[in-house]
Amino acid sequence: MSLSLEYIGELLVTNHKQSILSADMDALAAHTVMSNQALDCQRIRDGLKEILLGPARLNERRRGSAGLDSVDTQMSENARK
Repeated sequence: MSLSLEYIGELLVTNHKQSILSADMDALAAHTVMSNQALDCQRIRDGLKEILLGPARLNERRRGSAGLDSVDTQMSENARK
C-alpha cells in the first residue's frame, strides 16, 4: 500500500501541531511549578516586596493614581524604613 504525499504531509503537520501544543503545555506546567516554588520561599517574597516598594515605587504610584494626598504618601515612605 502506498501513501500519497498529501496524506503524509497532513500527518506531519498534525504531528507538528500536536508536538507544539504538548511543548506549550509542558512549559506552562514547568513555569507554574517554578512560580509556586518561588512564591513559597519567604526570602523571594521579601525580595519582591523590597523591589516593588523600593526601586519600583509601586506603592507611591498606586497612591498617586488613586488621588491620595501627600500625607498618605509620606506615611508609606516611613513604613518602608
